Amino acid sequence: MIACALAFNTNIVVRRNFTLSNKSAVVSNDKKLAIRVAKELLTYGMVVQTPNSTRDVGVKFTAGVFRDTSLCKVRAGEATIRTSRISKVARVSRAARKLFTSGAYPQGTWGHQCVGMSPLQVRSLRRLAFSFIGVATRSQRCLTSCIFVCFGNRVDPWQRI
Repeated sequence: MIACALAFNTNIVVRRNFTLSNKSAVVSNDKKLAIRVAKELLTYGMVVQTPNSTRDVGVKFTAGVFRDTSLCKVRAGEATIRTSRISKVARVSRAARKLFTSGAYPQGTWGHQCVGMSPLQVRSLRRLAFSFIGVATRSQRCLTSCIFVCFGNRVDPWQRI
């Protein structure tokens, strides 16, 4: 691992006059190993952090220790805010339902291929889809039937995920 980091540092970073970012991190399933690698790299002048999880392209990586769902919860909360705004428009215009597939759904599920989603998160996403339908009351309505009738069978978040 050290040899790869040094080769990367000399071949790419130094030769092309790049600078290594201060956000560089080493993540391992064993915290002691990550600290040991960081100390070894420090002797070569490479400063790296040793967090429990790191984020790359908006997806959390934890090296197999645990699943960090904090970012997914934040994204779901932001999608809920967006949904509440657009559901007011959906009560007036049926065409506003299309905004679920292009707005709230991608925002709420970004990176789910790598991190995964719990059944509770999928259920809350299905409820967001239901709120886009624009009906006034939610009591005694079947989520599956409403999503199928209003969006079609391929838009159901449970099936897409």
